[in-house]
Amino acid sequence: MAAPSPGPEHERFISWAKDQLGVTIDGVTPAKLPGRGLGVLATKPLKQGDLLVSVPAKALLTTETKHVKDVLLPKEATVHGRLAVYLTLMDGKEDAPHRLWQPVWPKKEEFDQIMPMNWTDRQKELLPAHAKSLLEKQQDKFEKDWELLKDRLPDKECRDLFIYYWLIVNTRTFYWDYPTTTRTGKQQVKRRKLIPDDCMALCPFMEYFNHADEGVGLFPTH
Repeated sequence: MAAPSPGPEHERFISWAKDQLGVTIDGVTPAKLPGRGLGVLATKPLKQGDLLVSVPAKALLTTETKHVKDVLLPKEATVHGRLAVYLTLMDGKEDAPHRLWQPVWPKKEEFDQIMPMNWTDRQKELLPAHAKSLLEKQQDKFEKDWELLKDRLPDKECRDLFIYYWLIVNTRTFYWDYPTTTRTGKQQVKRRKLIPDDCMALCPFMEYFNHADEGVGLFPTH
């Protein structure tokens, strides 16, 4: 039986990821699962050790990506903040390099329901103590990014849009420590200086594996 289609936006994204980014996909497909949201299904019998998805490093969206570097954001800003600013500036642009990727991300309305950062003060007060503590730290990080980077955005009205993309980066990135890829060792130096919170990259298609109704057990290696 054919796997249920996740929708035309996902099909367009997958075609783009394969054709333009060099992502290889074999034996799996994203699918909308009744009562469970979006997940990944096998399309054929799989064996231990099968390579299901391969994403080349050049396909990752990081602060080393040419389009992100071209924005010329301050180096002292967090990787999280710089990626969020880049996505905010690209929002709605027909020539945005990742315009076919963005439609498969959660909508703002979904974040308004599930992300405590977007809740009212009354709703936040209902959180357990540990969750409140985590939320305070998250809001702290956001405010620092906003204060440092808000002048790089067209106007202060962009705050809500910046929050949205900040949460996209927060929820959809994988750990990536910017390993050395050049003979000069320049990226090696960068890797040593990065704190764990800055080791992040958006990874096309692999993010489908990064979500479940229970804990996930996927760990990218390189």
